[in-house]
Amino acid sequence: VELYNISNPDYSNASDKVPDEVKNYKAPEDLSYKLSDFTFYLYGTTYTMPLPVSRLVESGWVKAAVSDKYVLPGETLEGAIKLTRSNRTITFDVKNLADYPTTVENCFITSIESKSSVKLDFTLAGGCRVGSSQSNFEAVFDKKDFSTVTEKNGKTTYVYENEDKGKLTVVCSEGYISKIKVEM
Repeated sequence: VELYNISNPDYSNASDKVPDEVKNYKAPEDLSYKLSDFTFYLYGTTYTMPLPVSRLVESGWVKAAVSDKYVLPGETLEGAIKLTRSNRTITFDVKNLADYPTTVENCFITSIESKSSVKLDFTLAGGCRVGSSQSNFEAVFDKKDFSTVTEKNGKTTYVYENEDKGKLTVVCSEGYISKIKVEM
């Protein structure tokens, strides 16, 4: 019996080195009222997208499960990490923004979502969160600042999109925010 060492050339340059994109991440001091800043408050800390996995871990999130797979440059890995905080376990997809294969911990979270069925301690400027009134949301953020606003079947969906940074979606049902999603 002959054994061969088969290696994947895509991972031959894999590294645990922290990418500059992660090192240079600066969390905002305060929530911004400008949609283009993509700021949000999550369990005691203010962040902006794109958000490095390591920043959540540094602020108290605990790793419940992590894929041991290296993530290729530009690749998005679904369900790559589960983090726990305040009795909530959330599975995140991640994307590698470095130009070499790296670990999940050196990647960026691609989206965070709070909805009526899974409320997180997730807040936008002006105290806007799932359960807040639509009138408060509209008092804080001007409709004209969104890329699109659609009304259908008693729901109003507000979408702000910035090709370089990401997308913010807020859905209001029956006069209250029922979903907030920030994604890159």
